Amino acid sequence: MKLLRTLGLALLVSVSSIAAAQTDTFKSWSPGTIGLLIRKDIRRDLNLNSDQAKQIDDIFNAKLVEHGGLKGLSLSPEDGPIMSKKLNEVLEPEQRTRLIELVVQVRGAGAITEPMVQEKLSLSKAQLDLLAEIEDDIRGAVSEEAMRQGGGTGGQIRISADFMRPFEERRAKVLNDEQRAKLKEMAGTRKFEADKPSKKESGN
Repeated sequence: MKLLRTLGLALLVSVSSIAAAQTDTFKSWSPGTIGLLIRKDIRRDLNLNSDQAKQIDDIFNAKLVEHGGLKGLSLSPEDGPIMSKKLNEVLEPEQRTRLIELVVQVRGAGAITEPMVQEKLSLSKAQLDLLAEIEDDIRGAVSEEAMRQGGGTGGQIRISADFMRPFEERRAKVLNDEQRAKLKEMAGTRKFEADKPSKKESGN
């Protein structure tokens, strides 16, 4: 089962539009993508050197806050442009391109909520409105699930793949055939090798 950290531990994903600059340097990575750079397996895939890893750690450490005795990363949409500028300076062009591939591979249909992916797919306003409606439904469903599980501030709830599947299917239907082909192409040809979740994370 997948673990979704909510409330204090949540990464608040921006749904605002952005424009791409040259060589996959973006004015704003969303907090959801920025948060991927915490993962050791993502860093390994990007082949970050020790200096890059330290610089990224320094960027994240400035955003660590306490929530009910638990330390978590709290990002808001407003953090996107500031942190993105710093990350664009840390990552090499090929690493930024690979990060886009990783976003698509890791998040699947959910990657189309990422502004830089939306930009490359040239989503229409009608498609963006549909996505916004789906995201509202997801937030409502997760809130209900959190109440059902008794989740509270600083806590966490368990969200299964089965729970998310209907929403993933709705996201995928937003795209036309040409965009779906483009999204598949954006995933690249090198498969991401994710670390296996620990027993604690998997809930086993």
